[in-house]
Amino acid sequence: MDLITNGVLIVAAVCFTLGVINLRLWFGQRARPDLLAMAAVCLSGGTYALFEIAWLKNTSPHEFGEIARWSQIASWGAVVSIAIFLRLHFRAGNLWLLCTVIGIRTFGLGINFVMPVNIHFLDMPALEQVTILGENLSYPIGTPNPWHAVQALSLIALSAFAVNVLAASWRRGDRRKALIFGCGVAFLGLTSLAIAGTIIWLHIELPPAASPVFMFIIVGMALEFDYDLRRSNRLAVELTNREVELTETLERLDLSASAGDVGVWTVEIGTGKLWLSDKMRELFEFEDSEPATVERYLQRVHPDDRERLERLRNMAIEGNETYEAEYRVVLGNGDIRWIRSVGKVSTQANGTKLFRGASVNITRRKRAEEEAYEFGHRLIDAQERERARLARELHDDLSQSLAILSIQLQSLRAKSDDAKELNKQVDKLTDQIERLSSDLHRISHELHPSKLSQLGLESALRGFCREVKAAHGLKIGFNAVNVPVSLPNDISLCLYRIAQEALHNVVKHSGASIANIAIELKDGVIRLAVSDNGNGFDPSGVKGKESLGLISMDERIRAVGGKLTVQSVIGSGSKIEGQISLLKS
Repeated sequence: MDLITNGVLIVAAVCFTLGVINLRLWFGQRARPDLLAMAAVCLSGGTYALFEIAWLKNTSPHEFGEIARWSQIASWGAVVSIAIFLRLHFRAGNLWLLCTVIGIRTFGLGINFVMPVNIHFLDMPALEQVTILGENLSYPIGTPNPWHAVQALSLIALSAFAVNVLAASWRRGDRRKALIFGCGVAFLGLTSLAIAGTIIWLHIELPPAASPVFMFIIVGMALEFDYDLRRSNRLAVELTNREVELTETLERLDLSASAGDVGVWTVEIGTGKLWLSDKMRELFEFEDSEPATVERYLQRVHPDDRERLERLRNMAIEGNETYEAEYRVVLGNGDIRWIRSVGKVSTQANGTKLFRGASVNITRRKRAEEEAYEFGHRLIDAQERERARLARELHDDLSQSLAILSIQLQSLRAKSDDAKELNKQVDKLTDQIERLSSDLHRISHELHPSKLSQLGLESALRGFCREVKAAHGLKIGFNAVNVPVSLPNDISLCLYRIAQEALHNVVKHSGASIANIAIELKDGVIRLAVSDNGNGFDPSGVKGKESLGLISMDERIRAVGGKLTVQSVIGSGSKIEGQISLLKS
């Protein structure tokens, strides 16, 4: 049984297998030249092992010498590839030492082909046989070549370079790889040197088989592959978990974006390629099968905003600035949708520039702003009209009445002799003064209800009902249940103003003959209801000046955390109800 030969053959097979594996890996990862270098190491080692098998069974000194001569090409390839692999894989080691290894080994290869036999022997007159493990193997007998020292020196330089790489990698923290490959290469070089020295210079009767020393590298590679495999499995599990987490995160982001009417978009600068998220397609009414382009996107933008939007986009792309814009989109049915977009230019690793951003539907906000703006104008107009009304009442009624009183008081001088007539005039003047006082009290009460803070909400509302009844002849029912005298000032004033505004609307617009006010505190919630038997109205159809009172009431009650409900049918009266919780959350 040829155990030694089969062992060397196994070494060759392992080397060739690992060489092909590394070569295949390099084809898939061209950015890893260290894989190509390791493939060269393995393929050279396998070739050298085949040369060994050829000379171990050879019996001709001349053929033995020629096989050993040509084997130096594979040996040169292995040593040079190992040195280059160490440099590329660890990105460490002195460059001059690497060049020394390559230079000495290349010099030795040249000498090998100019010597009579090879670089190991000057002459080789005979071969001897030695039996090891039952197998007859040849070994050379001849005169050692002094130039063999060049080969030995290259192995010493390779070992020194391996130690140099080992030290640099160790200091850098990459200790596991440094121990595996650095020590493996150092042992390979020193072991090869020892084998060659004992056979060539000490004439030890051993077959020249150095290929098994490649097992130092092969074992190192096997350990590294095993580590990489386990690490890859661990990373694969982590990657799977990350993908699950990423999927969940993306789903949550998608839900958040959908809930917030947020769409995401990306434009590849140069090609104009546009990508839109599902929500972005929905915002701009792109069909699922419809290709999205920048041109089609701009076509949906309102014509008055299109030029401005393009200008802002170009400025952001050219200046790498943040892009922000608010613009209108014309929908298919002619409606307008307001969009706010924010974006920025980013550069990918391959140099591609992408213009990325997000767009949100701000139509509700814009409408709220417009309504608030319109409400502000209407409120100012209402204030001016109220001031004009008060001015007219003061001028046309109180001022004229005071002027008449002045004239009548002057006329009393002429009638001072007629006591009866004087008393009659005084009584008449007294009535007029009382009426003027009542009007002044009513106007003052409308501007600021002092009774509210003095007597409480219930008393203030009763007094107000009496004043409206006396002034306008409207029959008003009032009912209060469990209303405390002391209420928070903001709540008392809110409910009073709602009742005041509601009764004014009844007097001005409803044509009602009867109105009712009911206020009740129950379960920590105070409720105010104002109803009438008037003409009624459509709450959803009230617009313009008529809606200002309802808006004002709604704003007031929302400011104190309450809720206003309006119930009305045309021809069947109306009911306005407000409720506010007095319980602290």
